Amino acid sequence: MGTDVREAPLPPRRPARAGRREPDYENYSNEFRRNVQGLMKNTKDENLDGCALSYVKLALTCVKCHKYVRELRMDRLPSLLRQPLLGER
Repeated sequence: MGTDVREAPLPPRRPARAGRREPDYENYSNEFRRNVQGLMKNTKDENLDGCALSYVKLALTCVKCHKYVRELRMDRLPSLLRQPLLGER
């Protein structure tokens, strides 16, 4: 236990994509980082139950954030659909 968790991908601190500058995204990113730190601590302490709980929290944070970003994009979709396509006037 202990080597792979250090290579966990972290969300960017300053995301470049549109919509990711939202405060909720920042909160999800911070929650993800805290969960990674908890997983690393439990790994170091060889706390298998703690590792399992940290992993579940980590996965749930991903699901919540992906759902948030998807909903954010769906809210913006109608305005994108009204824009003319290339070559149209």
